[in-house]
Amino acid sequence: MGTDDLLRLRDFGGLSVSPDGRWLAFSLRQARPERDDYVVRWFVAPTSGASLPSPLDVSGGDPIQSYVFGLPRADILSAPAKWSPDGRWFAFRRRAGTRIELWVGEPRSRHAKRVADGVSQVTGFAWSRDGVLVFRTGLNHDLYRRNLEIEAQRGWLLDSRMPLSAARTPEPTEPDCLGASPDPACDVRTFAADIKGGARPATEAEIAALAEELDPGSRVPGAFRGKTGAVGRPRSDGAIAWAENADPDKETGFAPLRRIATNAAGARRCDARDCTGSIRSVGWARGGASIWFLKREGGAGRADGAPRDEAALYEWRPSSEGVRQVLRTTDLIDDCHVRGAVAYCGRETVTRPRHIVAVKLDTGEVRTLYDANPTFTAKAFPKVRKLMLSDFEGNPAFAHVVYPYDYRPGRAYPLVVVQYISKGFLRGGTGSEYPIYPLAAEGFIVLSVDRPEPWDRMRRLSLREVERSRLGGDLRDRRSVLGVIEQAIDALVAEGLVDDRRLAITGLSSGAEIVHYALQHSRRFAAGIASSGIHDQTFLAIVPEGADRTRLMEAFSSETIIPPEDNPIAQLSWSRMPERLKTPLLINAGQHEVMIGFEGIEALRHAKRPVEMRVFPDELHVKYHPRSLAGVYANNMEWLKFWLMGYEDPNPELSEQYRRWRDMKARLEAEVRRP
Repeated sequence: MGTDDLLRLRDFGGLSVSPDGRWLAFSLRQARPERDDYVVRWFVAPTSGASLPSPLDVSGGDPIQSYVFGLPRADILSAPAKWSPDGRWFAFRRRAGTRIELWVGEPRSRHAKRVADGVSQVTGFAWSRDGVLVFRTGLNHDLYRRNLEIEAQRGWLLDSRMPLSAARTPEPTEPDCLGASPDPACDVRTFAADIKGGARPATEAEIAALAEELDPGSRVPGAFRGKTGAVGRPRSDGAIAWAENADPDKETGFAPLRRIATNAAGARRCDARDCTGSIRSVGWARGGASIWFLKREGGAGRADGAPRDEAALYEWRPSSEGVRQVLRTTDLIDDCHVRGAVAYCGRETVTRPRHIVAVKLDTGEVRTLYDANPTFTAKAFPKVRKLMLSDFEGNPAFAHVVYPYDYRPGRAYPLVVVQYISKGFLRGGTGSEYPIYPLAAEGFIVLSVDRPEPWDRMRRLSLREVERSRLGGDLRDRRSVLGVIEQAIDALVAEGLVDDRRLAITGLSSGAEIVHYALQHSRRFAAGIASSGIHDQTFLAIVPEGADRTRLMEAFSSETIIPPEDNPIAQLSWSRMPERLKTPLLINAGQHEVMIGFEGIEALRHAKRPVEMRVFPDELHVKYHPRSLAGVYANNMEWLKFWLMGYEDPNPELSEQYRRWRDMKARLEAEVRRP
């Protein structure tokens, strides 16, 4: 498998099933690197699997991106369509340039049409019980740009809108129109639309229906509201099922054990052990006669399912108190919808991308309905095995070991660490920047790590308390993850699989933080790659002011914007210890994050340390543009092959790159020889 196979992989969006159980609706997207864009289409297919999926007669538009810390994160949202109560239509959002519109599709004719013509983006929608489509609007992008141009005449005000982490383009970011301080260009209104055309202001009842759809927890009876996790859709009589806190007196944290409960007549909660754990989703089955739920479980046998490397589907009949495990698997199962006695879910395996399956509740039989990447089943994959691990506190974790395609026993191979989630198809770690199977095809062993979490503290402490404990003065979180990585490496070296002199560590986001920390505190790695810089003295200052900055200041125990010398950030800052970098480090940063840790990067460059940074235009936290991903793949493959294998691509266009790297290598070798 090559990197182009990964770039052109077809990704499923959210799955939905018609109320009568006859139809599936889902979106597919595929990158086109040669055009630097994506093809997005909505499909409908019969749940029987009797015919292939058919596309609607309109394209799916452009991918809709998510936001974090008030900035576009570039994760592509995979929101499911929503079906009308009679199953005749399904509704979905479609992005066209800067507009986010509301459309409906008809499953039999495959015809799609826009519901209402408006300039403001659609932010949420739902069907009322009588089949009216209710939707809420947000940003009027055209008005926002005009207002920015007017403000620019006197200069943009430096406030919470300004992303100081961006290189050369720190202009105000688009507002969150549902946030505490909406922009004048926010047109937050709620409408009701008839499928035949036209929209009107929504009634109070319709607004309440939309609020309930967008906040399923509001359906839970008042005594339990705010204390629940997953919440199912109402049964025909209005009864619902949900996952509540299993023990409010002991499970006081932000991620407590959950237990299945219902307000159906004659039932309250399921006290069986199988009804408690890490419950991901829940709903009615068999026309409301039973409740299904999906859990994350683990081989360690813990009640909380840690390290949650397995999935299990259960069925509970409240009338008989009987609980039955339908399916348990090491595959990634999610996005399940049950109609009658069949669950329709998304599934991934370590060697197979996401596809749609049908699971019979009676037998647990799994049948593939639709696979958007059928050629992958014909591809050869290398050996993959799982390692069970634990950190110094006993928190369980795991990793997958991916062998080289041409593996020969008795030979020690170079190893590349990829972080920090290893569930489902092994694509390239978080952010998909480190192509696992193409690396294996080049002769590397790849260690794909699923990081340990402070499982017990998550059950007892609030999110902010857990963040403070993880990021506190002893840098517990980084020590935990690096310890697990080194534990796995030690085991593979002891087996004779891995050459301890040829190790590399890679990562994005939290994984990038581990890369920097590892190179500051360990000398065993021969190369590193990070997808951003690391926290340095100005880190808190460049985060937009407001709730997010306040939360980060609390997490790092800093009362000032520039942290004091004894603060945890100082222990991570390259600007305070550039001499510690003795391992070649490549950084592939997005343009809008290039200023994160910039003083540390410049301190490293000034001190002639072995660092090279590439900046990808118009990129954010997660790389979005197909050409950027292709460039990141090429950079990473060439960097790892040079430092761990001594290989140089003969392409003359890369000659200057290899000259820089040879000079870097010569300086490092001279330092080793220096007395």
